[in-house]
Amino acid sequence: MTCNKRLVPLLLIAGGLAGAGCGNYSNEDLEFMQALPEKPDLTAVVPVRSAVVLASSAELYRMTRDVVVIFNGIVDAFVTIIDTIRSYSPTTRHPNERIWGPFPSKDQPGWNIRMLMTFDGATVFTYHIGFRPIGFAGGEDDGWINVINGTFLASGGARKGTGSLDITTAEAHAAGMDPGLGYLDTLTATYDNHAFPIAVDLNFTNLPNPAKPDDPTQGIYDFAADENGNGSLSFNFTGNSILGPATDVVQVTSAWLGSGEGRSDLQVVSGDAAGAHEIQCWDRLFQPVYTDKPWSPVEDIGTLSDCPVIPSL
Repeated sequence: MTCNKRLVPLLLIAGGLAGAGCGNYSNEDLEFMQALPEKPDLTAVVPVRSAVVLASSAELYRMTRDVVVIFNGIVDAFVTIIDTIRSYSPTTRHPNERIWGPFPSKDQPGWNIRMLMTFDGATVFTYHIGFRPIGFAGGEDDGWINVINGTFLASGGARKGTGSLDITTAEAHAAGMDPGLGYLDTLTATYDNHAFPIAVDLNFTNLPNPAKPDDPTQGIYDFAADENGNGSLSFNFTGNSILGPATDVVQVTSAWLGSGEGRSDLQVVSGDAAGAHEIQCWDRLFQPVYTDKPWSPVEDIGTLSDCPVIPSL
């Protein structure tokens, strides 16, 4: 497929869409494409010094980073599906509507995939990504199993605004199709990137993983970041408790400066260890400077005054 050279500058302005594929896009097509989330819109970033996290790093810094890796992996899985679709030009164009596909899904043999997007003519875009068997005998809009459903309210410039999306995999699994999202059962996400601080909120449930029975089965994740690198992350998950059985519900709230210093508060909300509360702070090299762990006082170090002052986001 040959690029429409007249539109290459516009593709670059649209936030790197040219890197995802190149087709004959109209200006109206680009408006639709800018309404779709990209990985930077939904992924969290915590300060790092290298790809290797030292064992001597603060325990709750390591936990925070591990949770970010897990959630960013979830985001990567469904945004990859979106990126694959929008690497093609729309196949159908109507006023205030674009359709990509249907075309065979590379990772779901025997199934077609389609993305339908509509625009209210003002600021709101709505999109649906669905699958149906190749050779389905029915109408153009019949038989689709929508796995991803989203909306985007544009404001503040290219790819800026507020968005939300819902993912459900049960119907796809019941039809014998793996949508390529691992053990994810449901996910709801909202994000706001129209101005700093940006914010991302995710809520997920997972199907049981027989190979990793202690993996979290559900969780809530709230991330915020400012332009200077300051950030915060609050996550609440069930399972994989460091203190007790896999049914414990653990709440962790972490905050950090762009230079690396940070603080985490861990609270066991329910379960056998309910009420347990740990506080830990670290320096710009992620080494603990203060630890208050009531169930293991031998690990306590420093004083609360050693913790960094971190502005609220």
